[in-house]
Amino acid sequence: MSVRAMATIWESSLAPPSLKLTALALADWSNDDGGSLHPSMSAIAKKVGVSRCQAQRLVQLLKSDGLLSVVANAHGGAPGDTPHYRLHLDRFSTWTGSTHATGSAGDTGSTDARRRVAPMHKRGSTHATLTTIEPSIEPPDTSSPPKKPTRLACPGEQIRGLYLELLPELPAIKAWTTRRQTATRSRWDEMAKARGWVTVEQGLAWFRKFFETVAASDFLMGRVDRKPGHEGWRCDFDDLMNQTKFVRVIEGKYANREVPA
Repeated sequence: MSVRAMATIWESSLAPPSLKLTALALADWSNDDGGSLHPSMSAIAKKVGVSRCQAQRLVQLLKSDGLLSVVANAHGGAPGDTPHYRLHLDRFSTWTGSTHATGSAGDTGSTDARRRVAPMHKRGSTHATLTTIEPSIEPPDTSSPPKKPTRLACPGEQIRGLYLELLPELPAIKAWTTRRQTATRSRWDEMAKARGWVTVEQGLAWFRKFFETVAASDFLMGRVDRKPGHEGWRCDFDDLMNQTKFVRVIEGKYANREVPA
């Protein structure tokens, strides 16, 4: 591989992109003088990413523009042997366009006209015409994928404050432990997703109603008669942040029931 040869071609104005890519592929095999170059046509096609037929056409265009010449083949000219090429690197730096691009009938084009290579066609076994698309050397899209919506941060301390404000009769939260914080954040995340909250204020308003529902429940507040051994029981913050009991409060399982007259 010749870095010098590849740099010369990169800096040239050779076009279209498929033609420059072919020249770069050849430079990848050459020495610094553009010689010692004898790849097979199949190898060129594979490196450029085109069919063998199209590779032949692109190589022929380089030869027609005087940028590439056939020096010999592997055995001094025996029919069928792989040709030896030479890249004329000095001509790449001054290349301004094809000298034989044609426009209308009889018009041979100016010396700085840019060549446009039309798509080639090949036929399969069913004789259907297939279009071979020119390979692209545009840089890949490196833009970042769309970001997922940011999770609404849990205001744990404020939820704790609502509990203390609205349920002063229940056991106070004396230690704001990691386990309690985790349970609170889990209940918050579940409801934020289910209710579609977009602001913290919406979530806090919902938790205020939740604690007000607890305050109205005689069962949860310990205002009902208990069986022996359970006298004086009332819920606490850990009970309310337990997923099962949390859902039961929401579903009204602890709501007061009317006593028949």
